[in-house]
Amino acid sequence: MSNTRDHFDYHLQPSEQEQVERIVPANQAKIHLAFRANVSFIDKNSSRDSKKEYKGAAVALSEHNITFCCHGFFGRSYKLLAVIHVNEITGLSSESDTTTVLKVINGTYIIVSPAVIRF
Repeated sequence: MSNTRDHFDYHLQPSEQEQVERIVPANQAKIHLAFRANVSFIDKNSSRDSKKEYKGAAVALSEHNITFCCHGFFGRSYKLLAVIHVNEITGLSSESDTTTVLKVINGTYIIVSPAVIRF
């Protein structure tokens, strides 16, 4: 993955896409959009300084869910981070062409990727 100030490759490799497809819940198998992103999560009960960061995470948008996948312990494969149903979303805003803020019942996700413009 190329990740410099000027370029972030948001495309998933075919093997990564397959991993994400296996992780997305079976009843949401039709993925509309899947991409690589740097994702941060701030728990509703924590301070903004205690956010958890997931570099090179995968985000998949299906009919009713947004599925977040992060790298496993050795970083070679993706594992499930969170599945968000549309009913859990309390706010959605774009801070820029590359940053989207997703507020949910239990916290806030900050998604940074050139692909969020299509989100």
